[in-house]
Amino acid sequence: MSIPTTKDRDERSPLLTAPTPAPALVTAALSETPDLEHGATASSQHVAAIADANGAKAASPPNMMVIFPAITIGIFLAAADGTLVLVSYATISSELDALNLASWIMTAYILAMASFQPLYGKLSDIFGRKNCLLAAYSLFSLGCLACGFSQSIGQLIAARVLQAIGGSGLNTIVSILLTALVPPEDRGLWQGFLNIVYALGAGLGAPIGGLLAGTVGWRWSFFGQIPICLLAIVLVSICLTVAEPVKIEHQQSDLKSKLRRVDFLGAISLVVMISALILGLDRGSNVSWLAPECYLSLTICVLSALWFFYVETKMAREPIVPPSIVFSPQLLPVYLTSFFAFAAIMALDFTLPLYYQARRQFSPQKASFYMLPAIFAGVASALLTGFWMRRKGQYFAALLLACSLQITGGLGTLLFSGFFLESAVGLVVAQNITELGVGNSVVSGLIAVISNSSNTSVAILTALYYSIRNLGCVIGVSAVSTTIQQSLRSILLEKLQSYDLDVEKIIEELRVFVAGR
Repeated sequence: MSIPTTKDRDERSPLLTAPTPAPALVTAALSETPDLEHGATASSQHVAAIADANGAKAASPPNMMVIFPAITIGIFLAAADGTLVLVSYATISSELDALNLASWIMTAYILAMASFQPLYGKLSDIFGRKNCLLAAYSLFSLGCLACGFSQSIGQLIAARVLQAIGGSGLNTIVSILLTALVPPEDRGLWQGFLNIVYALGAGLGAPIGGLLAGTVGWRWSFFGQIPICLLAIVLVSICLTVAEPVKIEHQQSDLKSKLRRVDFLGAISLVVMISALILGLDRGSNVSWLAPECYLSLTICVLSALWFFYVETKMAREPIVPPSIVFSPQLLPVYLTSFFAFAAIMALDFTLPLYYQARRQFSPQKASFYMLPAIFAGVASALLTGFWMRRKGQYFAALLLACSLQITGGLGTLLFSGFFLESAVGLVVAQNITELGVGNSVVSGLIAVISNSSNTSVAILTALYYSIRNLGCVIGVSAVSTTIQQSLRSILLEKLQSYDLDVEKIIEELRVFVAGR
C-alpha cells in the first residue's frame, strides 16, 4: 500500500495520511499511517508501530476499558475544578475575610491553566508521556491539599495556581496519549468519549461544590479529590504502557541532559505573555481599560510576545512552540477556527443566564434549567462526530459543518433575543444549534491538528491547540463582559445625569463592587 505524501494531500484527504517518519525516531502510534480510503486495516499497523528502537516485537493492543478510566479521572477532576467554586466562592472569600478578591479564586485557576498548557507538549517529548501524566496528577493533588489547608485568600489563590498547573497537564497529556493508544480511525470516537467526561466534570463541579460548602464545609471540595488522584496515580503506574517518541540518543540520558533540552527562556516568556494578556483583559473588562493594572499588563504581554518569538526563532535549540510548524497553512486555519468557536460559545454561555434572570426575571434555578439542554447537545455532537471520523476518516466536512452550525445558532440567538422576536424557547433552540457546532469542533479540530502533525510535533501542537481554545474562552468572556458593562455605563449616565450627583464616581464604585463580587 502506498502512503500519500504531504505534497499529495490536503485537508480533504483521509485521516492521518502522513509520510512515514524518519527511522532515527522511536515511533509511537503515528509511526504508520493508514490510507482509509483504500480499506487498510489501521489497527494492525498501529500495533506494529508500538515497538522499541531496537526492533523488538510489537506491543499488544492496549486494554482501553482499563486504561481509559485511569487516564480520564484527571480530565473529570480538572473540568470540575474549573466550576467547583462557582457557587461557593462567596462563602470561601467571606470566611477568609477577602470578599473583594473572591473572583481571583476562579481567575487564577483559568489563568494558570491557559499559561502552562503549551509547556506540557515539549515536556512530554523530553520526559515521556507517562511520567508527565503522573507528575500532573501529583501537582494537582498537592494543589488540592494546599487549597484545603489555606488560611488566607493569598494562600488559596497560590494553591489554585498549583492545582491548575497540574490540571493543565491532565487535559493535555491524555489527548496526546490517545494518539499512541488507539488506531487513527478510532481517535475521533475516543475524543468524543473524552468530551463526555469533561462535560460531566464541568457540569457537576458547581453543584457538588455548593453542596459540600453548605454541609461539611468548602475545604472538603478539595480534600475529597486527593484519594481519587492517588487512585489514578496507582492505576496509571500499573496499567499504562506506551511507546515514547523520544530521540534515541536521549533515551538513556540523565536528568541533567534532559533539563538542557528544556527551553526555559521560551517557557518563562510564554507564561508571562499569556498571564499578562489574561490579567489585562480581566482588569479591563471588570474594572476599567484605563486602570494601570490593565494597560501595564497588556504592554507586558506585547513585549513578552516579541521576546518569545525571537527566542523561539533565533535562540532555542528545541523550541516549545516552533513558529514554522504552528503557522503552517494546514494548521493556522484550524487554530483560528477553534479560537473563535470557543470565544463565541463562552460569550453566549456567559450572556444567556444574565438575560434569563435580568430580562425574563427567571430564578437562577430556572435559568440553569434552560441552559441544561445545551450540555447534552454538545456531548451528543462530539460523540456523533467521533463515529463520523471512524467511518469516513475525514475531518474537512466535519469542520465545515461545525462552522455552519455555529453561524446558524449565532444568528438564531440574535433574532430571538429581541432583534426580531423575543423568545426564551427560541434562544434555547439557537443555543443548542451552536453547541452542536462546538461539540463537533472539539473533536474535528483536534483530529485535524493531529492529522497534520508528525511524530516529533504531535505533542507540541496538541498542547498548543488546548491553550488556544482556553485563550478563546477567556477573550470571549472578556469581550462580552466589556460590551455589557459599557452599555450599562451609558444607560446609567443617561439616567443619572439629571441629578446633582458625582455620576462618574458612583459608576466606578459600582463597577469595582461588582468586580469584587
